[in-house]
Amino acid sequence: MDRDDVLNVRVPSDLKEALKKAAEADERSVSTMTVRILREWLQQQGFLEPVDGMVARKGKK
Repeated sequence: MDRDDVLNVRVPSDLKEALKKAAEADERSVSTMTVRILREWLQQQGFLEPVDGMVARKGKK
C-alpha cells in the first residue's frame, strides 16, 4: 500500500508516549502504528472500506 501523503499532527505528550509504547510492543514504527490505528477506527466507523484482507478488529486477541 503506497504512502505518499504526509499528515502532520500535534498531540498531547501522553498520547505520543502511549503510541510509542504500543508501536514498540507490536514491533512497528510509530508511523505504521498510527496508520493501523487510524485505518481500524475508520473501518469500524464505516468511513473506510476494508482493503483486501485487512479487516478492522475490536481489540487485540
